Amino acid sequence: MGTHVDAEDARSNYDDPDAPATKTMWGEMAYQLFGREGYEFLRENDENRTPPGTTKLERLFERNDNPSLILIDEIAAYLEQAAAVEIGDSTLAKQTNTFLMSLLSATQNNDKVTVVLSIADTAFADQAEDVRGLVSETISEFNSISDRVEGSITPTEDNEIAAVLRHRLFESVAEDGRDATVDAYMSLYTGDRDSFPDSATNPEHRDRLEDSYPIHPTVIDTLTEELDSLPSFQRTRGALKLLSRAVYRLWQHQSDYQERHFVRLFDMHPSDGDVRSTLLRLFSSVDMDFEAAIKADIFSEDGTANAEEEDRNWVKNGHPPLGTHLTTAILWKSIVKGADGRGTTRRPLRHAIANTEVELRTTTTLSITSLERDVGLRVSTCTETTVRKSSSSQSRTSRNSSILSSSNCKTGSPDGISRKPSTRRSVRVV
Repeated sequence: MGTHVDAEDARSNYDDPDAPATKTMWGEMAYQLFGREGYEFLRENDENRTPPGTTKLERLFERNDNPSLILIDEIAAYLEQAAAVEIGDSTLAKQTNTFLMSLLSATQNNDKVTVVLSIADTAFADQAEDVRGLVSETISEFNSISDRVEGSITPTEDNEIAAVLRHRLFESVAEDGRDATVDAYMSLYTGDRDSFPDSATNPEHRDRLEDSYPIHPTVIDTLTEELDSLPSFQRTRGALKLLSRAVYRLWQHQSDYQERHFVRLFDMHPSDGDVRSTLLRLFSSVDMDFEAAIKADIFSEDGTANAEEEDRNWVKNGHPPLGTHLTTAILWKSIVKGADGRGTTRRPLRHAIANTEVELRTTTTLSITSLERDVGLRVSTCTETTVRKSSSSQSRTSRNSSILSSSNCKTGSPDGISRKPSTRRSVRVV
C-alpha cells in the first residue's frame, strides 16, 4: 500500500494478466491471498467500496488452511490519498479504517493469520495517529476476549539511524582511523568556538561523531530531522539511497578526495541522476523550484555554473572546490522551511563543510536570506579577493536564480588564499 498504489486503483501487479482491477485494500488483499476465487468472494464489496464485516472476513480466511501474513505497508500514506475519495457521505479513508477494525477483529483468534501495519509517523502524523488510535482501541476491546495483544515495533529508533546507515553502506570501519578523526575534529570545533554551533563544541558531540562516522552528523540531521518531515521522503530508505550515491561519488573520485574524513552534504551532488531525481521530488513537496538555481549556480552540463567557475580557480591553486561545497550544502539546508525560513546561517554552514585541512576564517558576515519563489536563494559569500569571472559569468551572477554571489570582499593575496606558515591551508570564506 502506501505510495505503491493510489486510492483510485489498488491493483499492485500489472504483470499478472489475471489480476482484477481492484479498487480497495480489501479487494486487493483477497486476490493476493486467495486468487481469483478469493476476490470473487469480496467482489461486490470491492466494486462498491464498502468494507466487508468481521464475519465475512472470517469466512474468507476459512477458505484456506495455509498460514497467511498480511503486511500493509505505509498505511498512513495510503489514508492520506484515500481521504480525498468521496463515497456517499463518507470517504475511502474512513471506510478503510472500518475495514481495518474488522480485519483485526476477524484475525484476533486465528493463529494462521498475522496482520502487520507499518506507520510512517513523521511524514503523515495525523493519519498515523488515527491508525494508532484505531489499533489501540480495537486491541483494547480484543484483550477482554482474547489472549492476543498488540505488539508495537519501531524498526529504527532515532539514535540507531546512523548505525543502520553505516552497516548498510560499509562492510567495516577502522576504529583507529575513526578515533583519530574524531579527536582532530573535536579539537577543530572546540578550538574555534565562535565559528561553530554550540552543539558542535559540547563534549557530547564526540559521541555523535563516533556514532555516525564516517558520515558527518550534519548529514544525518538533515536527512532524518528535516527531510523526513516531507511526505515524499522516507527516512531510512531515502537516506540510504542518497548516501549510497554520495559514497559512490567519493569512490569514483578517490584521487580528488584524499584529505576527506567524512561523507558530507555536498557529496550528495545534483550531477548524480539519482540525487537529482530525489531533489526534484522534494522540490515538488515544498512547492518550490530550485532547478534553475542549480543550473545557474551549482551544476550545469557544460560546466558553466557559478560554483563550477569559482572552483576552477580554487582547485588549480591546490584548494578544495569550496564553491560547490558551499552552494550544495546550502541547497540541502534550504529545502525544508524552518522557524526562521529557508536556508542556514554561518555557524551551522561552517559545521557542515569545515575540514581540518582547510581553515575557514571569517572576514565579513555571511547572510542567507529566505528563498522566494521567483528570486531564488541569495547567499553573499566572500573570499579574501574576488575570483575573476568572464563577462558571461558576471551576467549570470546577476540572475534572480543566483545562489552564490561575491560581494564586499577585501583584497588579499593574488589567488585569494591567505598563506600561513603552517601545513594547513587557510581560506577565508564568509
